Amino acid sequence: AYADAGALTVELANDYPELEYTVQYRESDLAFACRMMERHGISYHFRHADGAHEMVLTDQVEAHDSIGARPFRPAEGHHQEEISHFRAWRPARRITTGAIRLTDYNFKAPVAAMETDHLGDAAYEQGQIESFDWPGDYLDQGRGRVVAELRAQGERGQDRRFEAEGDIVALGAGLRVTLSGDPVPGTGGEYMCLSARHSYTADNYGSGGSDDGDGRAYDGQYVLMPVEAPLLPEQKTARADVRGPQTATVVGEGEIDCDEYGRILVRFHWDLDEAWSMRCRVSQSWAGAGWGGMVIPRIGMEVVVEFLDGDPDKPLVTGCVYNGTHDRPYVLPAHKTKSVLRSDSHKSTGHNEISFEDATGEEVMFLHAQKDQMTRILNNRGARIENSSVETVGNNRLVSTGNNQQETIGGSLNRTVGGQLGSLFGAVGAVAAAGGQDALAGSEAVGSKAVTAFAASFAAAGAAIEAAAGSARARFDAAGNHRAVGGAEQAARTDSIASLLSDVMPMGGVMMTMVEKFRSDTIGLARTEQIGAYKNTSVGHTMTVNVGQEFLINCGKSKFVMDAEGNVTIIGTKFNFTASGHVQINGKVIDLN
Repeated sequence: AYADAGALTVELANDYPELEYTVQYRESDLAFACRMMERHGISYHFRHADGAHEMVLTDQVEAHDSIGARPFRPAEGHHQEEISHFRAWRPARRITTGAIRLTDYNFKAPVAAMETDHLGDAAYEQGQIESFDWPGDYLDQGRGRVVAELRAQGERGQDRRFEAEGDIVALGAGLRVTLSGDPVPGTGGEYMCLSARHSYTADNYGSGGSDDGDGRAYDGQYVLMPVEAPLLPEQKTARADVRGPQTATVVGEGEIDCDEYGRILVRFHWDLDEAWSMRCRVSQSWAGAGWGGMVIPRIGMEVVVEFLDGDPDKPLVTGCVYNGTHDRPYVLPAHKTKSVLRSDSHKSTGHNEISFEDATGEEVMFLHAQKDQMTRILNNRGARIENSSVETVGNNRLVSTGNNQQETIGGSLNRTVGGQLGSLFGAVGAVAAAGGQDALAGSEAVGSKAVTAFAASFAAAGAAIEAAAGSARARFDAAGNHRAVGGAEQAARTDSIASLLSDVMPMGGVMMTMVEKFRSDTIGLARTEQIGAYKNTSVGHTMTVNVGQEFLINCGKSKFVMDAEGNVTIIGTKFNFTASGHVQINGKVIDLN
């Protein structure tokens, strides 16, 4: 905008930090430029020439031109001398301090030492009274020392002033002059002109001229300072504070754009250039060391922004608000009794949700997981359901208990395992281990080819099942690892568990029960068991069956009966007794018909 405004010369001797972000907010271009230069100790003046003018930015005395020496002539009557001179010279002082103490805070290094101070060389006792300021406007202690020194030099530079009058037309703001002539304090010293006021009167020597003047057509008033004093501008341009919070729109790349600190970019509604802000920190419900809340506003959201200490250069996002483009999760006011926390799947249409319905008599806590839900409990878990519980598993289910399991049912237990009978053998063959080996030995003793084939397939899968069970346990444990594990890794482990279950239980209609050491069943009245095709029982050592009244076995036309009175009856159409050794029959009476 100011490319053609005139020549600009930059004569800086010091290095200056690059600002991450700064805003010109409710201030003119001149006020903004002055505030920035005052902040860093840069002054400006103008060099004038016939047909050419330039603005000079500098931090050193040498960049200011000198008009040479001018004498001091206090006596009246010297005003018509050919050499321009000072006729009045009045010293002045300001009460300043040379002791500066500053501190600040940098969230990237919250425990870093930030306090700094600087003791100047004020020539009077009160000059050591400390001036403390917060924030110091720096990010580390090293830069803070520089800022404190600049503040101290700025105070010292505002101390000594000289108010002068004379007819030195060539003397203007930003020029140096050496005082010579009649003895005055400071004679022979060089001074910097800070301001000059030039007054011209054209008719003093004409008829009707002023009677109260002394015939001077030109009169100048000047404010000067010693060139030995630090040349730093006074910090007098006030910053325009932001009064209260504002809203802004989240911007950035993609759908979610944040840095390692969770900071986001916003665009303020008043920014006509639609520029992006600095990275803004986002207020969270909790923010501990590796724990707390974490919700990152997404691009397009309208957020509430506050400004630390009212500084437009220090925005902080404190919340989000809905608007005409971003609707509420549920229609209002129809769902005014509902409290909701709903997320949105990244680059997709799904969501996760926790919601609470507080309508009287309809209170509900609802949990929705778009894909997987993982729960890790390091100690105990308790659940009490006062009425009924319904759980539906669409595919497979695996429960692993490391020690004991107890289940108490006050009424009935009805368990149905579905599927076709024809798939029974293949499914069982993919699950059992040691039990299969015992079944194989028992089937060979029975001699049935069908049972033998069933038991062989049952035994063959033993090693595979043991390995699969160990793998399942390892994968399930890993899926619930420390909270730092990302969602993608947890989802992958969940998929592997689901795949394993599909391998172990490829068909319906199969139920397996494995007890490592001991099992006891107690039934108060009766028990019935029905098996559609085959049953095989294998006992490794001893089997005992105790019946109180009667023991009965039926197999077609064959029957075996024992009762409590000691009667044993065997009924059949044909008997075949074969022994490789001695056969002995003992009885009080033996009747062979």
